Amino acid sequence: MIDEINTKLPICTHKSAPKYFKEYGKCLKYIALTKNKHTTWYVFFEVYEDSEEIIYLIKRIENNHTAARYF
Repeated sequence: MIDEINTKLPICTHKSAPKYFKEYGKCLKYIALTKNKHTTWYVFFEVYEDSEEIIYLIKRIENNHTAARYF
């Protein structure tokens, strides 16, 4: 899963996190990673730019079994 996050985070479309997740960070974004037909993982993160470098700070990772009701 770590390799998939490293690969997909910079290239996937970032969506704004629902209001429920705002307690984990300002301007929180997320991507969804589908692992199988039953489980999707949501990676919540903040994006920072530093000296022409983009930094992704992962704040939370949840799956559809725990987070789906907030979407």
